[in-house]
Amino acid sequence: MLCHSLGAITWMHYATAAKERIADRVLLVAPPYVSHDLPPADTPPGIDGFFPVPLNAEAIKRAAGETVIICGEGDCYGTEDQLKAYSDKLEIPMHMLAAAGHVSPYWGYGEWPWVLDWCFGRADLPPIPNR
Repeated sequence: MLCHSLGAITWMHYATAAKERIADRVLLVAPPYVSHDLPPADTPPGIDGFFPVPLNAEAIKRAAGETVIICGEGDCYGTEDQLKAYSDKLEIPMHMLAAAGHVSPYWGYGEWPWVLDWCFGRADLPPIPNR
């Protein structure tokens, strides 16, 4: 399963509610770290429902056999320290891609063959950047 940005936060909520395994592998790409007190200017309406993020390591382990965070250096929606806090609290690995920002088409990430291969168990970590 692949989740990008707010989709990664949605997965964390969904996994918390799950009673059993839902996926073999989950890739959380560029999960945002948003403060209610100072949200980014382009924060979409309804963002309050995503936060606070449920940081339940046991739920994440129960919902998927393997969960990994991939983020980009220079992401405007979260610092390396903030994203590392997700990784630490959820007890899952994090991989930082050099100069990848929010890991989106704007940052040069469109089609990314490594992701599909990883999701189907045909590729290993660390991620192979799409550059």
